Amino acid sequence: MRAGDAVWNPLTGEKALLVESPEENGGARIVSDFGVESGGFVPGGEHVHDNCAEHFEVRQGEITFVVDGEERTLGPGDEATVQPGSWHRWWNAGEDEVLIRTRVEPALQLGEAILVIWGLCADGHTNSEGRPSPLLGALLLTRYRREIRYRQPPDIAQRVLFPPLAALARRRGLEATIERYLDVASHPSAAAGLGHLPRQIMSLPAR
Repeated sequence: MRAGDAVWNPLTGEKALLVESPEENGGARIVSDFGVESGGFVPGGEHVHDNCAEHFEVRQGEITFVVDGEERTLGPGDEATVQPGSWHRWWNAGEDEVLIRTRVEPALQLGEAILVIWGLCADGHTNSEGRPSPLLGALLLTRYRREIRYRQPPDIAQRVLFPPLAALARRRGLEATIERYLDVASHPSAAAGLGHLPRQIMSLPAR
């Protein structure tokens, strides 16, 4: 993806317009304008990035974060940084869309992981909380373990069970599904050069 490309998640109401891509800055960071529609939430629930930090600057609306068990609601002008190793999740419980400028440093392959997760949600390969099937989930989370880990299932189960499940997924040809989401042209909910965030995209009622 390059600056001006947009991607969105019709299940969770999240959307992103890329402002600065890692391909354009040597992998130093990802900068995007990020929107979360009313009722929107992060897919998969509580998660952690062990090797990169996320910075959020709210420009419109309010969003609720839980970081390492501490809940905080951010409004316009508020900023927050989620440090590497901090468990977190967020949701928009308000009636208005939230607009946030986000920055991830270093970029690693987190942008790829988000493309895949949102693509799986868009294609109906997850449950209502954005959790993929066991085989696709194992394939995704072994491939991008450096970028993202989820609270559930427990980490010991992920370490023991995910590698053989991911190997089975590859034997069944599911890696082609993952690869499809990495190309904006074949992604079910992305548009190259759109230049703005899309309008209403949630396919399910606000929860």
